[in-house]
Amino acid sequence: MEEYSNMLIFRWIAFLIAFVSVYILITPNTQWQWLGWLIGSVSCLMWIKFAFKDKDWARFCMELMYFVLAIWGVINWYGY
Repeated sequence: MEEYSNMLIFRWIAFLIAFVSVYILITPNTQWQWLGWLIGSVSCLMWIKFAFKDKDWARFCMELMYFVLAIWGVINWYGY
């Protein structure tokens, strides 16, 4: 239980990072959307770690998919 409570603050941080990324992605300023995707990928990495520790494989796969798509969003933004 103590390990979970130690991770709780990091879960809230991951949530706040995800919130910031969504806020950036929904703003009309398209010049910053690459940053929204990049920040979103950081949040996804954190949630991947949490899901792995919790042995929640469905959430792990979902977050892994979101992470790959977020990285693709950054790469796509730069036109590679």
